[in-house]
Amino acid sequence: MRRVAGQLGRLVRNLKAEGTRGRMLRGVLSNIFDKGAITVIQLMMIPVLTSAWGAEGYGIWLMLMTVPTFIALSDFGFATAAGAAMTQAVALGDYARARTILHSAFLFTSLMLVVAGGLGIAFAAYLYGHADPEGVFPPAQIAGALVAVVLYSAISALMLVVIMAYRATHAFAFATTYAGLTVLIEGSTTLLLVLAGAQILQVALVTLVLRMISFPLFLHLLRRRQAWVSFGFGAATRTTFRALLKPSLAALGLTLSSALMLQGVLSGLGAVAGAAVVAVFGPARTLSRIPLQFAGLVLRPSLPELTHALSTGDHALARRLDRLNLGISAAVTLPFAVALTIWGPDLLHFMSGGTLSAPPLLFLALGLAATFNALWMALAAGLVAMNRQGSFAPTAVASAGGAILVTLLAADATLAAAAMVAAELAVLIRIIGIRRKDAA
Repeated sequence: MRRVAGQLGRLVRNLKAEGTRGRMLRGVLSNIFDKGAITVIQLMMIPVLTSAWGAEGYGIWLMLMTVPTFIALSDFGFATAAGAAMTQAVALGDYARARTILHSAFLFTSLMLVVAGGLGIAFAAYLYGHADPEGVFPPAQIAGALVAVVLYSAISALMLVVIMAYRATHAFAFATTYAGLTVLIEGSTTLLLVLAGAQILQVALVTLVLRMISFPLFLHLLRRRQAWVSFGFGAATRTTFRALLKPSLAALGLTLSSALMLQGVLSGLGAVAGAAVVAVFGPARTLSRIPLQFAGLVLRPSLPELTHALSTGDHALARRLDRLNLGISAAVTLPFAVALTIWGPDLLHFMSGGTLSAPPLLFLALGLAATFNALWMALAAGLVAMNRQGSFAPTAVASAGGAILVTLLAADATLAAAAMVAAELAVLIRIIGIRRKDAA
């Protein structure tokens, strides 16, 4: 008992510490809370929404909830690049530049949101006149809900810029915890409204109102912590736009390569091999990527710490963070890949009630692809932290495109997985080459 009490006491002291170790621990715990909140809400919505609205109504809600993802992509990765640049400026004590970057990010994101939001609202108008009037929801409700979700998505995109400012000021854990709480409040409210008999438009409007409340509060709390922070466009400059254009496009390229690797290969396989093959490949791939979630719990909070360390010349700390990311990535993915190769076929057979079966070779390939992905992401953390993703993003996009091409030509699940292995390995080799050149 004394040993346990002592370990708990050490953990509490480390959590309260202001150094890198304390911030990393808080960041990991906040990540667990955020991901847990999202998972719990998503799982609870399945029985509640399907019971109240039916499978069709739940499907419509799921489609609406994809809108924030597409709206977020409309900034072309600018918020991500701005976040790294802001962190560098704060690390060097250049708060005027940090404010310029923040305002430039607000302006660019707002302009892109006008375009993306306009397209979303135009599509809502189309739905109003063309949606099935005999469907589970009237066309007016679906169109109105889409408009509400588009506005919700726009606020969420601006909130992402503020999150980057939080991360730049050693407040990753607070921002992530706040985001998790927001998800819990919005999700719980949705569940209660649906249980009370609310329809999709009412739920979407209430969710929008909640986000309209949480965003200014989030910004206000940051302004209390950091005097240089303000919401506006006055400090934005063309020079900042030009400086961030290349890294922002590279960040978008990484997002695109991930989407191509995950969804493009799956869609291509479905087009040439059929839905039955996809029904096997999809769950097997999902199982293989479980370790990436655990690796990301440490990788994400390490990025702002790496930016601070590299910007201030603390290379010893940067090396320790690099070793931590690489060690955890290898520790969680390599054993899992071996276990998945051995027990994956039986697990898939059990999960599907005996209807799905896959060879061990498929699980081996998917496990290797996930392992290489985790390793290159860990090695690339220092590059991304300094907005150098442009040095390997083209390789990632080209490799993902190559994997899709092989999938279309081969029309085989195992060969598609092998193409994913080759694509991830190509990116890993490219990043190792960059790191060796930097070391020399």
